[in-house]
Amino acid sequence: MQAQARQLIERLDRKLGIKLHEIIDDDQLSPRDRRRRVVGQIFEAALARVQPEAGAATVGAAPPGSAGDDVEVEPNIAFAAENARYFASLRGKEMHEFVFSLTKRFENMVSATGPAELAYQVVGAGIVGLTIEGGINTLAGLRNRLPLLKAVEAGIRKIGMRGALLAAAAALGTLIVFFLSGNQKAIFAMIFNDTDEDMIVRNWQEALDGGQGDVYLKHGSVVAFPQDWRIRDGGHTKVQLYRRLRDGTKTIVYAGLLFGQKNVGPLGVEGLTLFTLGQDKGWVSHLFAVPYARNNGTNIEYLRQRPASLKELYEPLYQTRQVAVDRVQDGVRVMSAVDGARGGLVTLMAIIST
Repeated sequence: MQAQARQLIERLDRKLGIKLHEIIDDDQLSPRDRRRRVVGQIFEAALARVQPEAGAATVGAAPPGSAGDDVEVEPNIAFAAENARYFASLRGKEMHEFVFSLTKRFENMVSATGPAELAYQVVGAGIVGLTIEGGINTLAGLRNRLPLLKAVEAGIRKIGMRGALLAAAAALGTLIVFFLSGNQKAIFAMIFNDTDEDMIVRNWQEALDGGQGDVYLKHGSVVAFPQDWRIRDGGHTKVQLYRRLRDGTKTIVYAGLLFGQKNVGPLGVEGLTLFTLGQDKGWVSHLFAVPYARNNGTNIEYLRQRPASLKELYEPLYQTRQVAVDRVQDGVRVMSAVDGARGGLVTLMAIIST
């Protein structure tokens, strides 16, 4: 798929008048800097094409390169619940091909010149909203009896083309850098929150900088991490995965994106994320592993008590990792799967459901 990814950036270069190939081929750039520059070029060029229509930036999308502590943030993506559950069930080659198909869908999104065209591409990807606010706005449109396409378009108009294009550019930039990682060990994960609780990862930025927090990295580095803003009671709160939205027969489930890659040397990318559900209503430990020589794998558990140490939690989960895990604990179903035990560019699907 690297050849196809190369063709994709060549199309974007021609279509948007940019030079992504120069960024991708610059060996002096770190994966984080490479992604930041790719996202920045795509976003600025895409926005310039629709500048007269662009609304104000939404709170749900941070400008390229503004993640803080040198890790890029990925806004949430909203899916109809049935699509989210289906995508999370994909395995093997189907999973990998689905993720690459999203790359092409996001390419079409950033090429859109107005809300109607962008909405068509969003819906075509099985998505119902870009950012938390995008999904909320779509649900409001459906509540007002708009057809799905019109509801998504209305939602885009409300957050503005700027906010929607920024979310699309962020996802596309991450996918491009992932698929063009060469022989590097790398992982791209989509994690769905099919529960009624927000999910957060406490102090994740500090943890990735070597401090205390709810991410443990054994090897490698995190290039992009899920984070978005929820607007509630007049305030803004950062979350990793927004809660499930329900209105009658309509249900929306949000996904967050994570991208990790090996560092220099003969090691892979291996780590553990601890999600907190709501106000300490439970925890989900989620392991991803793309070792340098051993089998790829994942593991996931629901916990009723917060673990004392992520490092101590990591070891038994790593030793019992599998290609796919599906278990129910205390009424919470947790599923996680990688696309195969071997391979360097690994995709992962996970879902937490109640």
